[in-house]
Amino acid sequence: MKKSWYWSPEEGRVLTEYYGVASLSELVELLPGRTYAAVRSKIKYVGLREERGRKFWRSDEDKIIAENYGKLSSYEIASLLPKRTQSAVRGRIDKLSLDGNAYSVVSKCNRKFYWDFDFFKVPNPINSYWAGFLAADGSIGNKVVRRIRLAISSKDKGHLERFCRDLNFSGTIKEYKNSKSGYSTTFSCVEVCLTGTDDTIFHLKHNFGVVPRKTFILKPPANLNEENSLAYIIGYLDGDGFISLGGEGRGQIGFLGTLEVLSWIKGIMDVVAPSKRRGSLALIHPVKTIFEYKISGTRVSRFGIYSAHLQVPRLRRKWEPPFKFVNKKDYNVTYDCYSF
Repeated sequence: MKKSWYWSPEEGRVLTEYYGVASLSELVELLPGRTYAAVRSKIKYVGLREERGRKFWRSDEDKIIAENYGKLSSYEIASLLPKRTQSAVRGRIDKLSLDGNAYSVVSKCNRKFYWDFDFFKVPNPINSYWAGFLAADGSIGNKVVRRIRLAISSKDKGHLERFCRDLNFSGTIKEYKNSKSGYSTTFSCVEVCLTGTDDTIFHLKHNFGVVPRKTFILKPPANLNEENSLAYIIGYLDGDGFISLGGEGRGQIGFLGTLEVLSWIKGIMDVVAPSKRRGSLALIHPVKTIFEYKISGTRVSRFGIYSAHLQVPRLRRKWEPPFKFVNKKDYNVTYDCYSF
């Protein structure tokens, strides 16, 4: 007997109840006498439209993902969801934005290496230092390339090891040789690359103003207290600054960066290491496409003494000369992972 083109209330109930749960072929089996074309047409007519040929996600499936996100891998979560693949679970995690950030989410468990994803969430001297270091010498990925990359000279490998310990990074440090264009010499480098870093990138931007492609647009951190601000400046100096020392503790400290960041650093330096001469405050001046700010004379040692109490990592080759004029009994200064 030919099936009537009218759909009974019972057929409508079956369609709405099982759509998104059962496949199209299973729906046809549940509706005797209805063809594939008829079921597709009815789905479209009543507004049950498939999204790009995929089944809709039910609320109970979203609940399972939310409860296990960060605890299980995307493969293990998919095993809890019949007829959902690992790729489908990854896409759903991305759409749900489980951490509430503006950045799309990548499953924290679907990776080989781990670290403290909330390391930069609450500013403190240690993470403020590393935020400054990354602001000066790190590479921050965008929404497409979700990674944080930090590469420095091999002679500073101990400093990169300290970075890995502070973040509880379970991965390894890569070593390679890099030849600069136009030069015959080869530079030995060490590198750490954190991939799938949406939480970390968000906290770096929110708390410290560190953003992708920051060379010409970097802005200073907002709402940091004095201790964290000094730690950020020390990290920024280690990443993209210099310290030179002359006789009797006199020398220069220099920073390179955007006008906004250097103006912020200058404002703090004028307070913690003021010049004793009127009208002799250091000025910010352009250097090619960026800006430079320097302090000199006794301001160098005064800044070193003022900031010596901060227990943050410091590059030995930069900070050991200024602190040889500091009473080591009064200040416990750390270089890399060593104390002096």
